[in-house]
Amino acid sequence: MEDKNKKYVDVAVSMPVKGLFTYEVPEVLKEKIKPGLMVLVPFKNRLITGYVFGECKDKPNVEIKEISDVIGDEPVLTPELIKLAKWISEYYLCPLGEVFRAMLPKGIEKKSIKIVHLNCKSVQKSISGIESYSEYEKKILEKLMSKKSLTLKQLKKIFDEKIIDRALEHFQKDGIIEISKKLMEPKVKIKFEDYVKLKNGFDYEKLKEKINKRAKSQINIVENLKNSKGLIKKSELLKKAAGNINALKSLIKKEIVEIFSKEILRKYPIVFGEEYIKPEKLTDEQSQIIDEIKGVIKDNLFKVFLLYGVTGSGKTQVYIELISEVIKKGKGVIMLVPEISLTSQAVNRLDSYFEGNVSFLHSHMSPGEKYDYWRKIRDGDKKLVVGPRSAVFAPVRNLGLIIVDEEHDNSYKQSEPAPRYNAKDAAIMRGKINNCQVILGSATPVMESYYNSQIGKYKLVKLTRRIDNIPMPKVKIVNLLKEKMGNKIFSEYLSQRIVERLRRNEQVILLQNRRGFSTFIQCRDCGFIERCRNCNITLTYHKDGYMLRCHYCGYSKNAPSRCPNCLGKNVYYSGVGTQRVHGEIKRIFPEDTVIRMDADSTTKKGSHSEITAQFEKGLFKILLGTQMISKGFDFPNVNLVGVISADTGLLIPDFRANEKTFQLLTQVAGRAGRRKIRGEVIIQTYLPENYSIKSAVKQDFEEFYKIESEIRSQLNYPPFGRLILIGFKGEKDKELISASNKFADILNRNKGECQMFGPAPSPLSKIKKKFRWQILVKGERIYSKKMRNLVEDSFRIFREKYKFKNVTINIDVDPVNMM
Repeated sequence: MEDKNKKYVDVAVSMPVKGLFTYEVPEVLKEKIKPGLMVLVPFKNRLITGYVFGECKDKPNVEIKEISDVIGDEPVLTPELIKLAKWISEYYLCPLGEVFRAMLPKGIEKKSIKIVHLNCKSVQKSISGIESYSEYEKKILEKLMSKKSLTLKQLKKIFDEKIIDRALEHFQKDGIIEISKKLMEPKVKIKFEDYVKLKNGFDYEKLKEKINKRAKSQINIVENLKNSKGLIKKSELLKKAAGNINALKSLIKKEIVEIFSKEILRKYPIVFGEEYIKPEKLTDEQSQIIDEIKGVIKDNLFKVFLLYGVTGSGKTQVYIELISEVIKKGKGVIMLVPEISLTSQAVNRLDSYFEGNVSFLHSHMSPGEKYDYWRKIRDGDKKLVVGPRSAVFAPVRNLGLIIVDEEHDNSYKQSEPAPRYNAKDAAIMRGKINNCQVILGSATPVMESYYNSQIGKYKLVKLTRRIDNIPMPKVKIVNLLKEKMGNKIFSEYLSQRIVERLRRNEQVILLQNRRGFSTFIQCRDCGFIERCRNCNITLTYHKDGYMLRCHYCGYSKNAPSRCPNCLGKNVYYSGVGTQRVHGEIKRIFPEDTVIRMDADSTTKKGSHSEITAQFEKGLFKILLGTQMISKGFDFPNVNLVGVISADTGLLIPDFRANEKTFQLLTQVAGRAGRRKIRGEVIIQTYLPENYSIKSAVKQDFEEFYKIESEIRSQLNYPPFGRLILIGFKGEKDKELISASNKFADILNRNKGECQMFGPAPSPLSKIKKKFRWQILVKGERIYSKKMRNLVEDSFRIFREKYKFKNVTINIDVDPVNMM
């Protein structure tokens, strides 16, 4: 008979497996177990981290294992984040445990690892009998002999996974190795540091009397403590006191000083630019929008506002006024920005209003830094959090407002790894759960958002004029078909305008949305193009070190002086990257400083904020970069923007290519002339008649939306239809084709009103030695749920029916990257 006093809970495990797993709560843990708590649970012969979802109402009729332990005293997930995770799991078709893991700082989990070590009694046997093993097995044994023990993960990094499994099985049978399990503590913990202080109640003169006059080191320590107001870090004190630890021990024994541990907050380095100058007054449009949204804030209603404001119209000040209103009510705010590079400028502005109340979270922080900032937010010490995509999961207490700045940006969509969520949609759902307002702001709203504002799902509010009625920048197209460019990068007109602006001591932004020196190198004799050995893409030439690099897998090799195919010397460097533009600027304008901002120049920690701060302070005259320089920056002295090649994005096989090009050109143009001097934008292009470029020249979003809508509606692409992209990856092309065809057969039998395209090779058909195929499922908006059910059911049937162990399948709902 079942014990009615037993307690069972559903747990989401930190593994890529669907569903919840039921565990029994041991008597000793009954008082501790709550939803959102991290626990240690047995799962497939090892211990892993799980997250308590809630109490199990109906105990399954199978053997139930017990929870092994709890990790931490308090839940790491709030009830509202658990609800949000459930929605993300269901909508984006991904395991709940993976969503929970994405919501939390890395390194706070516990897990068990397998350790492989030699059996001491059989070492001699392994040495004498080594000749009977294969060459690979010998290498594995030699590695184990040199290290004594290695984790299974380490061995699999060194050797092929399949060979390792077979070899270890062989070694175990021979009794040469033992495999044990070890429970690893969390990698990230609260950091403590030892401090030294004078004991209370001691008079300085009386202290000196207790110390022997010859004990100079002891006196030195007391002097340092006195000068530090009686408190100093132990490490710092020992440096000042010539590292005499014995003297410190003597003072502790005499009860003159004491040591205690104090929590240390790890700080991420952030460099601020010029101080933000608050505007004297709001415009009529700003005031009207603020009043309207304040009314909704007052009533605690969930509502989504699309703030469509031209570049330089003062969207940030609208955000600030509304944040102030929410914080006055004792509530918290999350503000999402698309790039880490924008975090420092946003924090600088917000900190001038809400000093001490602003925090941030992003992926460039170390695990320790992120954990410390996350805890301060969770504990309610910070009311306002700024950050890119993952900041939508910040554990802000009593959430009252979410802002998604530059809402059109593709970086809000997570592509790899799972969960493949869109932070903008997650923000809207979190707003709904919390009954708070969500503001989506952009000068170039994404098609789906503007469509939702037209059908009444979002409330559209507009800022149609720049602050102080400063005119929009004057935009000129340079038709490269009519220019005699040769090997030149800058047209005569762009070169002249750069010179003129620099003479006036103004600053210039130049956009080239490609990294490296050249896009590829090609032999003009036989046509050979250097490609990555792991990926089916051309290698990009980088002049630093004269290297060819793959921007997908990181493979690199020396650039050849002769063609590897025909040994000819006629090797041509084709295409233009930021590195080449950088060199050309230095050649043409040697007296003017230039700073580059792209994925290659921002690898160092804190480099994003350092580059933007240096440019904002005027230390550099020209800022050159890829699309990351186009987003939301406000540099007062920039009055010229040059686009080296506007056509780069139009050549990509993606139905959003025109939309992305329009957004990029309009956004980067908006960086020019944001103060008293009218800005100027020069766009170099081979496609001057393309409608996305023509609309960007006029800064006319509504014209672009009208043209693009007609095309999309005919093809049933978003916002009029929905898409799900199913990706297949594997090292064996034939196996991959077979798997994708079998999946397609299952989909085809049940697709109903949905359309299916493929299977076909992905546009990037091979990356990191893995071939890539894909299937696209398309349907009308009303069939959104049917489509997700279709794909989920087909995936389940496929898994039950077929065993393709070497094929990885990824499901991307509402994909942004079609490559």
